[in-house]
Amino acid sequence: MLDLLSAYRKIRSRFRAASSRFSFLYPGVKAMILHRIAHGLHRARVPFFPRAICELSRFLTGIEIHPGATIGRGFVIDHGMGVVIGETTVIGDEVIVYQGVTLGGTTLSQGKRHPTVEDHVVIGGGAKILGSHHHRQGFRGIGRELGRRQKRFRRTRPSSGFPAGSSRAESSKERS
Repeated sequence: MLDLLSAYRKIRSRFRAASSRFSFLYPGVKAMILHRIAHGLHRARVPFFPRAICELSRFLTGIEIHPGATIGRGFVIDHGMGVVIGETTVIGDEVIVYQGVTLGGTTLSQGKRHPTVEDHVVIGGGAKILGSHHHRQGFRGIGRELGRRQKRFRRTRPSSGFPAGSSRAESSKERS
């Protein structure tokens, strides 16, 4: 629970729109509270309830996080509508995810089939990261879709990013 309080404080300090004392009403904060509960029940192998909490969270927030997903400290979902995080996804500390991001699988087989995202990574709106890729600190996906057949990465300094306009420009250059 202390992790959620620190994430809440981090949201209030980083995002101007969340400076209100009522930022706990933001969908990303609600989704994380419900995910922490569902994840704890999932790890305790409690049947039915983890998935029921996940479905309630999706209904209330538009954010779907599988109860089996492992999420680190300081994780922030900003403008979360349409965010989907799969069962075997592992997310490190201090990661920011924007609207419409999918961290999904590409196979129905057992085992690791969703991405791993290390600490201090920002995943921009609309990104689709599919498969069991490992995204290291300082890497940012370029373009809207990343998957088995499309791997576009650019090395950046940790905790840096680039505006969406340059992302589109970079991705159109790579296609030609």
